[in-house]
Amino acid sequence: MMECRMSFMTQMEVAEAIGARKAVIIPTGATEAHGPHMPTDTDTHQVEHIAWLLAQHIGALVAPPLAYGISKTFEFFPGTISLSIPTYQLMLFEVGSALVKQGFEHIIILNGNRPNGTANDAVARHLVDELDTGFQFKVSAVSYWEPGAAKIHAMRKSVVGGMGHGCEFETGFQLATRPHLVAGVHQPEPVRDVQGFRPAFGVNSGQQERPRRKIHTFPPFRFSRIRASSFFNWASSSPTISTKAESAGSPIPFKMALNTSSAMPRSNSWRL
Repeated sequence: MMECRMSFMTQMEVAEAIGARKAVIIPTGATEAHGPHMPTDTDTHQVEHIAWLLAQHIGALVAPPLAYGISKTFEFFPGTISLSIPTYQLMLFEVGSALVKQGFEHIIILNGNRPNGTANDAVARHLVDELDTGFQFKVSAVSYWEPGAAKIHAMRKSVVGGMGHGCEFETGFQLATRPHLVAGVHQPEPVRDVQGFRPAFGVNSGQQERPRRKIHTFPPFRFSRIRASSFFNWASSSPTISTKAESAGSPIPFKMALNTSSAMPRSNSWRL
């Protein structure tokens, strides 16, 4: 399997990819609280994981993920690092602009944190407005859950309000890919992400695994590898019903999101 992550490639390998007219994916995530059971890099990990799968599917490269996003909703929860909208958009624009100027002809901004979405759309428009007279390129912007929204919604076990942030969807994803990082899941050995994926940065990047600390500031949450119970919806501060997650070690069927031709408009996205 050829390497597709720029972080693990040399400049000459990247140049070859540009010459081959490969697209480049910019994953946009966040660093924010995800309840008492989930790591703060959840959004960044999940979008980078999907970007890695997508890159193999379409023969693209994956740029280093943007690990800081728009997270004002959770700014008073420990572990949240939020950027202002202008700062975030400027950072994303500079990254996209650099890639266009290097010769990439297709920039795919793949989002993993809902509040980033409209900001990403604006940056995509801004890139075209500012650079289209000097460069031949196109920009796509989409959140990774949008193409498969209808199928994901059909799979849900929770009521409306129990699917999104830190709840059924994201916890199921983490249980399928990194169960040892979900508090309450007892895993004797650290588990690599499914299909050999290893993030370029942070946990599972080859660095020594961090020990999990006991959580004293929240009620205990218990999870099994198959069934996750007592998810907490931090957006509404109310518990949601328990939900069945995919068994650890087998990917949740997010490959449906790889069919970019079936992308849905945001107005039809599945309800959280």
